Amino acid sequence: MLDVFFTVDVEIWCDGWQRLDERFPHAFRQYVYGPTSKGNYGLPYQIEVLNAHGLTATFFVEPLFATRFGNEPLAEIVGLLKEGAQEIQLHLHTEWVDEAREPLLPNIRGKMQHLRQFSLEEQMSLITVGAQLIKNAGGGNMSAFRAVRAGVKPASMSRHKTGAIEAGAGGLEALV
Repeated sequence: MLDVFFTVDVEIWCDGWQRLDERFPHAFRQYVYGPTSKGNYGLPYQIEVLNAHGLTATFFVEPLFATRFGNEPLAEIVGLLKEGAQEIQLHLHTEWVDEAREPLLPNIRGKMQHLRQFSLEEQMSLITVGAQLIKNAGGGNMSAFRAVRAGVKPASMSRHKTGAIEAGAGGLEALV
């Protein structure tokens, strides 16, 4: 028998980094609910299709946008996934780090696209912050993390797994 994993990245893109506060409500609606002229094809639709076929997917949720826009939009995403009995795990886009209302790390100025651009300690801190954001939004403890575009150096993986557990990320068991 062949094991198949359905995975979905859940992230918000505001079509650039200018006018974020103005663009976020539309981007959130677009990426979460997926309105089109033929219907909505976002998370609720995907969950409905999965459930209709008795399937569970792993939704890798990017939470750092909540450091700019608050917990409510993230809690809405987590709520949809929990209500649909889908798995929630962690995904990070580090481009959000310099957009946080309160600094996530000291001395960060400008965009840093990849997690590997941060020190190992900073990587651990960001993974821990992301996991805590999802937990605070009702998502529970994380056991897997998906790095963006090979964003984690292979030599760092075992340290991330161990460190994330020690840092309270809820027992990170897998880096995807």
